[in-house]
Amino acid sequence: MDYSAKDLLRTAREVLSRSDTGLTGVWPRATAHLCRQALELALEEFWKKRMPGLVNTNLRTQLICLPLYMKDEELARSIAYTWAALSTACHHHIYELAPAASELNAWADTVEAMLKQT
Repeated sequence: MDYSAKDLLRTAREVLSRSDTGLTGVWPRATAHLCRQALELALEEFWKKRMPGLVNTNLRTQLICLPLYMKDEELARSIAYTWAALSTACHHHIYELAPAASELNAWADTVEAMLKQT
């Protein structure tokens, strides 16, 4: 079954809203993984419409090019920051704290803004 970026973001927000139930210790990273996957799918859709040749390049290249193809340069920079932050959150290290709910909400908002661009 294929999931859309909107489906993944909806699920991420649902996991985030249930942070105090049976997901103790898991919900922050699960939310980060879902948000990052949603963002990557949204970027893929964006590039398919704007510049199909960039779809098969690495994410770092896509994020560098994003301000040139997106009308809102500030949002493009925020998307790049969010992707980097989500990537860091997804690579669990025992000595690092999981992201806070407020961080995850802000990142999910950025992913939602990206979805509006596709």
